[in-house]
Formats: sequence, structure tokens, C-alpha cells
Amino acid sequence: MVSARRRRRRRPRWLFLLLALTVVVLVINAAASSRSHGPAKRLANLTYVDTMRPEIERSTQDGADLADVQQQAAKLGREAVSKRLAQIATDAAGVLKAVEGAKPPPEMRTSHSLLLSTMYIRSLQANAMKDALIGALGTSPAQEVVAKMTAIGSDLVTADRTYAVFLRALPKLQAGTTRVLPPSRWIADPDGWTAPSLGVFVQSLRASTTLTPVDDVAVVLVTIDPAAVGTDAGSQLLPPTKTLHMQIVVGNVGNAVEKHVPVTATLTTSTGGTETVRDFADLAPGQRATVLLGGLKTTPDDRSTLTVAVGPVPGETATTDNTKIVPLVVRGA
Repeated sequence: MVSARRRRRRRPRWLFLLLALTVVVLVINAAASSRSHGPAKRLANLTYVDTMRPEIERSTQDGADLADVQQQAAKLGREAVSKRLAQIATDAAGVLKAVEGAKPPPEMRTSHSLLLSTMYIRSLQANAMKDALIGALGTSPAQEVVAKMTAIGSDLVTADRTYAVFLRALPKLQAGTTRVLPPSRWIADPDGWTAPSLGVFVQSLRASTTLTPVDDVAVVLVTIDPAAVGTDAGSQLLPPTKTLHMQIVVGNVGNAVEKHVPVTATLTTSTGGTETVRDFADLAPGQRATVLLGGLKTTPDDRSTLTVAVGPVPGETATTDNTKIVPLVVRGA
């Protein structure tokens, strides 16, 4: 008589042992593969960094050369300026091409795009700077030249910031080290690329091309401390304060050295009361200088007028840019 139950077949023990051994081998292989990929990944990252380092250094030198041409533009003249800027633009394009041709490792592809953006902006603006500086040395309307150079400066500052983000985005390539590439900046002084500062530059550059003495100074920028918190009927609204302090940037837009130039700040109340502070500055042609003045006593809730003036200097005839007037109200405590 055959039993209704079928006897279950027992699997051999060696099969379970084989399966367990297979799992162990796979785990060991995965760990070994991971360890072997680690050094290879670091090597690929370091190779990329070593390839990019000379290109970044080239770009930094291009920026230094550009600043030098700008500073020496009056002495160099149109032809030399054009030639040197063409060389800078060509080299910047070469750096861009090298960065475009790089093959970053997978974990650096995103950060590499930041480096590529930096070099693209720099190459583009190196070409734009050539036209702008030639225009500054020529007869193009000064306002148009200043607008072009302001835009160039703004873009180059953006490129510098993008490169800084690129540095921060780099993975650690050595223990405890995040920066293995040098800093790189084209714009050392962003304030020098604002419209007021560039206006001084263009005016002084044009004055330098004539042999006739030009005596001309200007107020470039006035910064009040404490800073305004808003406006009130066209006046700057300041927070409660007993005294005003000013940071005043003045410039020599002529071609003559100006000595002991007076810089004054006068606060006039609504009732006609006045208080004045003064200092002096020496200015070479094209030079900007910052003068700190302070101690002007304020009247709460009074509509006062701050008048900042430089010069005039002997022989100066164009004085419309010698004064800046700032209406203000100091909020009561």
C-alpha cells in the first residue's frame, strides 16, 4: 500500500554550504572593488586639478595684465592699448578652449561647469574691454563708455564670485584639505568699477591726452553713517543719531597734480543753522581718495540738507561735479 504522503526530498547540506560560500565571495569582491576604486577616484580627481591649475594661473595673469593696461592707458596710447588688449583677449580665449576640452571625473562635472562659466565670462569681457578702452581714449560719448565699462566690471565681478563657488564645490582631495587650487580674481576693487568711479577714470584719461593743463576735481561718492533706512518725501531717512559721519570719495579728473584740495561737508537745518567739517587731500591725475569726515550734530525730525564739496582748485572751470547735495531727515528717538 502506497502512503498518501509523499516523502519530501532533503536537499544536500553541501548545497547550502555552496550558497553561503557564494555570498561571502560576493561580499569580499564588492569590498575589494570599493577599496580599489578609492585610489583610482582620487587619482582621477588630482589629475583633473593638476590639468586645470596652469590654466587658472594663466587666467589670473590675464586679469592682472588687464588691470595694468587700464592703469597705464594714458601712457600707452591707443595703438599699444589695442595691441595689448588683443593679446589678453587671445590668451583668455585659449584658456576657455582648454577648460572646454577638459574631461572632469564624474563627481567634478558640476563644479567644472562653474569653472567653465568663469572662463567664458572672462573671455567675453576681455574682448569687450578692448572696444571700451579704445572708446575711452577716443571721442565716443563719455556716458556711453562709462555704461559699457560698468557692465563689463559687473560681469567680471560675477565671474570672480563664480570661481569662488567653484573652489568651495571641490571635493576633498587630501585629508583635511578642501582647497588645492589657487584663488583667482580679475577685479581687486569692485568700487573702482562703479559708474561714478569710472566716470572719473574716463574724464582723467581724456584729459591726459592733451598737453594743455586741465585742473578738475570731483565728488565721486558720499556714504553716510548711519545708513539710511528709507526715504521720506524725497529725503533720506536716517535712524536716530546725534552726529553724522561721512565717507567721501573724491577724484582728480584733470591732468595736473592737485595739492591740499579742500573737502568739506556742511549740514544746514530747516531754520538756516549750519555746521561744517573739513579736511584736505592730495590727488594725482586720475587718482581717487577717500576722506572721512564726521561730528556734524543732527536735529531730530528736521528736514536738513547735507552739502559735500571738493575744491574748487586754482584754474578749475568745470565745477558742476564738485558738489553733491543730500536732503535728509533724522528720525526722532
